[in-house]
Amino acid sequence: MNLKKLLLRVKNLRRITEKESDYRKEVHRDMNEYDGKQVWGAILEGGNRRYAFFKEIFSAMGDFQNGYNLFITDIEACAQNDDVYDRLNNPDRSVWISGQELTQIVDEDDFQWIWAVVSGFRQDVEEKDVRSYPKPYADGYKGFWLPQLSMQHPLAEFELVAWDCTLILFFTRNYALYLEFMKQFPDAKDLQKYNSKTDDGEEYEKWLESNAQK
Repeated sequence: MNLKKLLLRVKNLRRITEKESDYRKEVHRDMNEYDGKQVWGAILEGGNRRYAFFKEIFSAMGDFQNGYNLFITDIEACAQNDDVYDRLNNPDRSVWISGQELTQIVDEDDFQWIWAVVSGFRQDVEEKDVRSYPKPYADGYKGFWLPQLSMQHPLAEFELVAWDCTLILFFTRNYALYLEFMKQFPDAKDLQKYNSKTDDGEEYEKWLESNAQK
């Protein structure tokens, strides 16, 4: 191969490499934007599991909550320790707490949560910013059961929900976290598929009424 052809091939290879690099950057950017908007969810119900006790969830997931600060809202919990009970079941029914502290609490007393939304935030997110938005709630929130999944708090990385002490819901913007949840709990169902059995019409309203009576 003569020098002219060799230089031409090198030039073409460089052009292809640059295009590939631009493409990878574009895909990476799009995936970041997608991951920031997409919400995955799961539901745990039935079986021989007790609902809703968070120690089982935390232990199975490798105590992932320790890497977050938590805003727990709409709380109705049956803590045995008086101080913990008073702290959680306060008039505002909400508490800002570190993941490590909640881990310690449930390790010492794995009590039942009747209602609660545990919203997890990166540790650089400040409490005042979290509290500037409406508090997530569990009792009566219809958005849980829509086919288009969403999270109540726009700054949260995940939301773990105790629903009337009969089931657990898990929402996250982190796909890897969703996959880990589904891996650790093989009986969990994908919530988007689960909710697609209903719609926001008459059938959906009947389904909500029947579940509200349970």
